[in-house]
Amino acid sequence: MSAPAVLVDLSGNVQAAHRERLVLVYVRQSTPQQVLDHQDSTRLQYGLRRRAEALGWAPERVRVIDDDLGKSGASAVDRTGFQHLVSEVGLGHVGLILGIEMSRLARSCADWYPLLELCALVGTLIADSDGVYDPAQYNDRLLLGLETERAGRHYQALEPENRLVARQLARVWEEKLAAHQQVEEDDARFLQRQPRLLSAAQ
Repeated sequence: MSAPAVLVDLSGNVQAAHRERLVLVYVRQSTPQQVLDHQDSTRLQYGLRRRAEALGWAPERVRVIDDDLGKSGASAVDRTGFQHLVSEVGLGHVGLILGIEMSRLARSCADWYPLLELCALVGTLIADSDGVYDPAQYNDRLLLGLETERAGRHYQALEPENRLVARQLARVWEEKLAAHQQVEEDDARFLQRQPRLLSAAQ
């Protein structure tokens, strides 16, 4: 698969002050099944790190948030990755949020517009595969709003049973991840005890 095309900031929105802060690359697929079926899309999203570097960010200032893989963007509830992103923006740590498309961030206007307000307040830019936007500028804000409203209408157009299936798959995915993490923690505790047990036996 070819490398992602270089993202060029034709708008001139990116300034030196933005590059002094972090880039947060937000990676999300809506359901666990999509994570399995659309691995190329996931790889493209992770590849956005290189786009951030092409915009002038140092590699050590690029962070990937992928906690929300397999989770719907219909609500920020239970999306710890999105919540962490909002927190970092609010603290003034973020110069740019980068995603393959804006609907990855939020499909709900109730989540999207407060994020836009916050970004405008602290001077955080938002970028997707089409360009770099400044939420503090009216035209950019209008474009970002239209994109998210389109994504929200797409989600609402789904049959209710399909939405229910998506939420159920996400819950099952979370349960399996929690079980896997518990096994890893138990194994780590067991391994930590081994030297002490051997010393006692000696």
